[in-house]
Amino acid sequence: MVLYTSDEESALNLAHYLANYADRYALLVVDECSQEVRFKIEQCLRGNEQRVRVFTISNFMRTVPNPEPMLQRMPDQTVDDILNANFPNVPTERKRAAVALAGGFVKIAADICQSDLAGGLASTDQYYRIRIPDEASRRVVEAISLVKKVGFSGEVSKQFEDLCSLTGLDLEDAKNRAKKLKESPGFVAIGGRFFYVTPEAVAQVALQDAWKRWVEDDPAAFFKRIPESLLDAFRARVAHSGRPEFRNAAASYFNDWAAALTPTDLVDKKKAKQLVALIDTDPTRFLPKLVELVEQATPEQLRSDSQTRGGDWGARRDLVWLCERLSCFPEFFYDVERVLFRLALHESEKGIGNNATAIWKQLFSIYLSGTSIPYAERVKLLDQKIKSQATAASILALDALGEIFDTHASRMLGPAVVAGRIPPPNWRPTTRQEYSGCFIAAFAQYEQVMVDADADLKKRALATVVEHTSWFLRSGLLDELRMLLRPERISVNILPTILAGIDLFVRFDALDGESKIPKAYCAQVIEWKKTLVPNDFHSKLVSLIGRPSYDFLEEPEAKEWRSKLADLALELSNSPSLTESELPWLMSEEAKSAGELGIELGKIDSKAVSFDRIVQRNASPNLALCRGYLLGLMQATPAQIPRVNSFLDELEGANPGLAFDYASILPEPTNAFTRWIRLCDAAKIPAHFIQSVTYRLPQGISVDQLKLGLPRLLRAISSSESSASGTALQLIHSWIDDHRRKKAKLSGDAELWNLIGRTLEQATPHQAMEVYYWEQALEVFAQVNPGLATKIACALLDDDLSIEEHAEKVLLNIATEQPELVMTEVGKALFNKKTGWKLQFRGIGPLITAVPLHTLMAWLDKTGIEGARKIAGGLPWPFVDESGNPVVSPLTEEVLKRFGEDEKVVRAFICGSGFRSYSGNIAAQKLQEATVAARFLQHPIPAIREWARVQKLGSENEAEFWHRQDEEQFI
Repeated sequence: MVLYTSDEESALNLAHYLANYADRYALLVVDECSQEVRFKIEQCLRGNEQRVRVFTISNFMRTVPNPEPMLQRMPDQTVDDILNANFPNVPTERKRAAVALAGGFVKIAADICQSDLAGGLASTDQYYRIRIPDEASRRVVEAISLVKKVGFSGEVSKQFEDLCSLTGLDLEDAKNRAKKLKESPGFVAIGGRFFYVTPEAVAQVALQDAWKRWVEDDPAAFFKRIPESLLDAFRARVAHSGRPEFRNAAASYFNDWAAALTPTDLVDKKKAKQLVALIDTDPTRFLPKLVELVEQATPEQLRSDSQTRGGDWGARRDLVWLCERLSCFPEFFYDVERVLFRLALHESEKGIGNNATAIWKQLFSIYLSGTSIPYAERVKLLDQKIKSQATAASILALDALGEIFDTHASRMLGPAVVAGRIPPPNWRPTTRQEYSGCFIAAFAQYEQVMVDADADLKKRALATVVEHTSWFLRSGLLDELRMLLRPERISVNILPTILAGIDLFVRFDALDGESKIPKAYCAQVIEWKKTLVPNDFHSKLVSLIGRPSYDFLEEPEAKEWRSKLADLALELSNSPSLTESELPWLMSEEAKSAGELGIELGKIDSKAVSFDRIVQRNASPNLALCRGYLLGLMQATPAQIPRVNSFLDELEGANPGLAFDYASILPEPTNAFTRWIRLCDAAKIPAHFIQSVTYRLPQGISVDQLKLGLPRLLRAISSSESSASGTALQLIHSWIDDHRRKKAKLSGDAELWNLIGRTLEQATPHQAMEVYYWEQALEVFAQVNPGLATKIACALLDDDLSIEEHAEKVLLNIATEQPELVMTEVGKALFNKKTGWKLQFRGIGPLITAVPLHTLMAWLDKTGIEGARKIAGGLPWPFVDESGNPVVSPLTEEVLKRFGEDEKVVRAFICGSGFRSYSGNIAAQKLQEATVAARFLQHPIPAIREWARVQKLGSENEAEFWHRQDEEQFI
């Protein structure tokens, strides 16, 4: 049989009964069993283990290892699973609050689910008194419950002293009791240097007892006596856990302080936190004060705060988080919305995703808005703001209206309990009619804007609708879209975007074999598209050329597009006046596919009739038509190439940059490389213009071209011309890569390699691709001139981190063949009086371990103790291998044997060099480092013993620090 009891006296009686009746077999489960009673039961049933098994359940910490099973705190997810299985009809919000308040105690969570929050806490009160029957111990719990946490050791120990003084507790007795309460029943926890009460349900019960014991008779007198060291933690506790009477008393006491606040206090981090705590304590009383401060503040005051020094968040962050929490309650929503809107108008946190602007706009989402207010009510606020005379407010409100299109909403889950209450669920449509009503309300707003608003707002609203064309169609809202995009509203300039949206829908939805969209509906969409494009030439031109060519990559759309493109080109070619009239638009940025049209025009203009008309002599916003025309003309009619070159020769005098631009389209027939040399030598174009030619040479860049190009780029580098270094590196890489792809042997021209070497020395890479070009080129150059390549790489070891890693990689490759060379050059860099310290700081461990030991020791024979001091920081530290054996590398052992008596060598070895990064459980990693170091405390080499001593002590201290940080961070 199985016997269960949570009464200790009954448990002892059962144990005696089972001990006396030898024919009884049982499993005895004793819940809430103290260690004392557990011991008595164990003594009573000694010798009866074969027929009676005892399970005692309690909450205490074991101070010594024990083979018996021990249960850890039940994870919140497990508690949540239990509640979902046993209370399927309880609202999700209440179950979530139960999990948060219970802190792993399933009984407490179940009680909260069985009744409301108040009923659950009443049950917790009984449980609390059963678990801590001693009043003196309860006084300690109640005292600690007055604050969110209280420091009892280290530099924060005065907090507990102040708390004991405030509540009349004996300091040492209270501290001892708190530590015992941590062991059992676990209602006091220790996080680093702090005591705190857990779970939250017990904290609320204890706080209410504290109210009755110390506060209720004269709240003002008690609040006045609270020391400064505890004031913030006290405010936070009352805001988070206080019952209504405690909250009201605290709010009344601090009311005068809040009333004296001014808008300038909004940027004071401490005052803002205090105000936030008061609002959490009594939102009804103090939230209007925040509204008043924010609306009275000047734009400069609102924008002046984002982050404090050291990277900590500024006061604004606390205000935004507060508003996000409180927005769920309907009675606070409108005040919160006013605060967020004002902060959003003067945003100062533009770099983060949950700034005031984002949170305010999310209030107007259909799903996961963060509020229980129905969408139809919320959208009325936007109506008022859109009609505002303030342009910025109208634009922001119109942007928020666009949240209707966000069908993949997400948001961070907020606290389970806010201002002492369980938040109501976010509003969401529960019927198809309600869901459709949201769109009807939003579309009505768009319609009203397009009718009544000023021209700018109309344009913005229309652009938003047009941008979401495919969304409307996928949602089955063709009729609504047609209503908003009535023919008179569709200008030719927005037509390409509408057509692109329709094609997107047709391609990925209508024509999808698995699509559930009715075919009749898809047919309606396609028919509507046919009616959109007017028959006049300009509309047809814009509808086609106003879209980028990549919209038409797939067949059969691509074939149809090319056919229409050819038809447009033919019509333009046959009508010079039509071409003239369309050129301004074709030269604008809206003409996305003008280049492709230009190619078609060039192909059919074999006599170059349209040459002077199309090819511009001056810069325009979009010269793609001109470039395309020249390319099509020269490819289709080579006989026109002399005409093109003659034009380019003439254009060089008036606009050399544009002349080279045109020449680079087809560089061989236009002699683009020769033009570049001529124009560059005359200082008419920058040297880096050659970059546009590099990849357009059919045979790649030749040795002679490289020998002509690099000196000019070197001259540009010395003149600090922007992009010259990157262009030179690209040119070299292009030549090398072309030979690599063709599997051709590189030239052995000594003059060329000398130029490449000079370029690699002078061209410092900056952007990612430039660094890649530099490394690839230097790797190849090292095969030709390893000495110079090593010097070049060493020179960049102390440069930007992204460059030095690549320089080190090159050196490591060279070291496999010529380690003496690498060691010599690295040594020179280390002894450089100006920059050597940088190299020591970054770390040279990989380099000195890459060369053979005898090579390094030979270098040390020459450089002596000074050389040892330079490399000591890069010596590998001792470690424990996979088999658990302590290992000291031969390099470290040899160097420290010879130079380990030198204090500077030992200090550099202990400190190490370079950077080490940690993530995850840093405390555990540091403890592991200390454990490893301890294995070397008896090593025969004194320097290694000293390293082990310092490393062990330092790692243990850091482990303690990080463990404390982890424990204290989320109290």
